Formats: sequence, structure tokens, C-alpha cells
Amino acid sequence: MGEHTYAELLALGEPIVLCDLCQADFSSYHPTYFDRPQGTKLGRSEFVLVRELRSPTPAKDKFCPRCVQRLAFLRFLVRVRSTAQPD
Repeated sequence: MGEHTYAELLALGEPIVLCDLCQADFSSYHPTYFDRPQGTKLGRSEFVLVRELRSPTPAKDKFCPRCVQRLAFLRFLVRVRSTAQPD
């Protein structure tokens, strides 16, 4: 801890906690990964800051060895995909 900053954000309308590096990397996802139309902007400019986390505490989480994503992120992904508007 200490080398990154963390924040709770609304990303694509759903809450998620991300470090500054993950926030910057978010735009590398293709929008269709989130069931969003081609050309949908992803990244910091689309985030709504809920709160900065001053002293985050690491937590254990399960992950998928196949896709190498944390369970918390996969749950976020399910929520985002379920709210996506059809083309």
C-alpha cells in the first residue's frame, strides 16, 4: 500500500473500487466487453467519484484461474452487462 491511490467510483453506472493504475488502464477494455456499443468511451472522464479511500485495507477475494479476474470485478461485470442497453 502507499504507492497507489484508491477511490470508489461509478463506472458505467455501477460502483467499483479501483486504484489509480486500474483507472488509467480501464480505457484499454473494448466497450463490447461490457456489452456497450462500439465507440462507447471508457476511462477516467466517464467515472463519477463517490469517495477517495484514504487508508484502504487489502481484502482476500476469490478469482477465476481461467480469466484471471477477481470475483469482485466479475460481479461488477455482471451488473454492468445486465444494465447495458440493446443496440
